[in-house]
Amino acid sequence: MSRKRKLPEMDATSPAHDSFADASDGQLTLLADDADVLCACSEMCGRRNSMEDQHINAVVHARDGSTKLRIFAVCDGHGGSVCARFLSRNLARFVAAQVGSLDAQTDKNRIVSALQEAFRICQADFEKQTNADDSGSTCCLLLYFCKSKLFYIANCGDSRAIVFDQLQTATATGKQVTVDHSPNLPQERERIAKAGGFVVSRYVGPLGTPIHRVNGCISVSRSFGDKFLRPCIVETPDVYGPFQVNKKSNSTVLLACDGAFESNTCSELCCEIERIVNECQSGGASTTNRSDDSQHPSRSILKTQCLAVANGARKFAYRCGSEDNITTMCIHFIV
Repeated sequence: MSRKRKLPEMDATSPAHDSFADASDGQLTLLADDADVLCACSEMCGRRNSMEDQHINAVVHARDGSTKLRIFAVCDGHGGSVCARFLSRNLARFVAAQVGSLDAQTDKNRIVSALQEAFRICQADFEKQTNADDSGSTCCLLLYFCKSKLFYIANCGDSRAIVFDQLQTATATGKQVTVDHSPNLPQERERIAKAGGFVVSRYVGPLGTPIHRVNGCISVSRSFGDKFLRPCIVETPDVYGPFQVNKKSNSTVLLACDGAFESNTCSELCCEIERIVNECQSGGASTTNRSDDSQHPSRSILKTQCLAVANGARKFAYRCGSEDNITTMCIHFIV
């Protein structure tokens, strides 16, 4: 695909509607509140000395002014924040340029290739513009086609996407759909070896927890940046989807950096999220904002719930002992 493709009209970083300071040194922001989607993001430096996480919230408009695409992502920086900041400001426009003309329902293979090409172009641009920087960043990105109500997830690294069915009801179920790019995965070890690299494995702590590092340096095998580890490290994402959104399936997604899973499992986090949702539902049951149909809460309840899930997931990871930066993003589709 050509790098000369014209970039579509878009809001690269849409302004937040509301931000809320959090008592535990976090920031909660309502990023989107419109006819297509609700999105809340909770971020904290945590027990680290500096904040290296970033996020993406972008809108791509059709020629008639309607919303065509929504792009959300969490970017987990390491070795500094330069790479993650670059992604937050630039990756969405490269994605929009590559996929903007494609049909969500009929162009699946082309969308996969387009997302991988967008990541490649973004990496090349980062190398060109920041030649002296050694930082890196993982990225988990969600691309939503508003008209078709379909989304794809592109993951590079060890941030994660969890997709929920019917999170707005007591029958919620959550499933991690991404696979972490660990250097210890057989296909990653083979690729690294072919590129002239190696994987160093150490076992730490009383339980002998394994840590695998590319060339003994970083514990993730795919990321942006990290120029000193290329070509052993690559930016090629795995792409998942399409996911069809409706009231019963794929209605909510949690994107989170690896700090949200450092001291707890994905299953434990899902259980906490379901508890938070049930609490929101119980708290809203007696208000006038409650919908008559208990299976379809009102907009006000959904917004409160979206904020609560993003913030609650981040707080849970911190309480469990995460020593990393923590960023969690809750995306709820309006159907």
